[in-house]
Amino acid sequence: MIKIERVSHKYNLGLSNEVKALNNVSFSINDGDFIGIIGHSGSGKTTLLNVISGLLKPSEGSVTYDDKEIYHLAMNHTSQFRNRNIGFIFQDYYLEPKFTAFENVSIPLMPQKEWSLKEIESKVNEALDLVGLAHRKHHKAYQLSGGEKQRVAIARAIVTDAKVLFADEPTGNLDSKNSHEIMNLLRNLNKQGKTIVLITHKNEDTIGLSKVLFLKDGTVQ
Repeated sequence: MIKIERVSHKYNLGLSNEVKALNNVSFSINDGDFIGIIGHSGSGKTTLLNVISGLLKPSEGSVTYDDKEIYHLAMNHTSQFRNRNIGFIFQDYYLEPKFTAFENVSIPLMPQKEWSLKEIESKVNEALDLVGLAHRKHHKAYQLSGGEKQRVAIARAIVTDAKVLFADEPTGNLDSKNSHEIMNLLRNLNKQGKTIVLITHKNEDTIGLSKVLFLKDGTVQ
């Protein structure tokens, strides 16, 4: 379980242009949940995702994973925790354009020494097969369509067996057909046991989710 308790965050703290992006936000995420966080641009959605996922220490409050406060860990331990437990999916894919799909998916495995090259190959192939792109694994990222790029990004997020996936506007750059396919893929991953936190501004993306939170001016409504 993930607990977010009384989290607030300010940018430019103490300066004349100080901005309070989050204001006393509290909620919990159970194992296996598919949570949607929806709100207009500037509502604090991405700040909240960054705080929950261990990327941004909040000004106030705590974030715990199974009673482990992630911001009380040493910095290198926080990074290790993220690498082993959390996968990220972004609107802009962040693929290396001249790398193949296979090479892009393998990137998160390279710093982790416990796997042999054979094990890495097996894990990457399994992840690509799961997102339906095994037949495109030798194509470079720039040769793929937008929907295919997002599938590669999802394969990269799950290749480490991450328990929790954070998806920040994963359909934002896609047409309606590809958006529908990506959301179906995420729902299938959730059915297989992945906990997913989805940031979106599209109401249709939140249909059928475990819980939907509405964020306005940094506050959960």
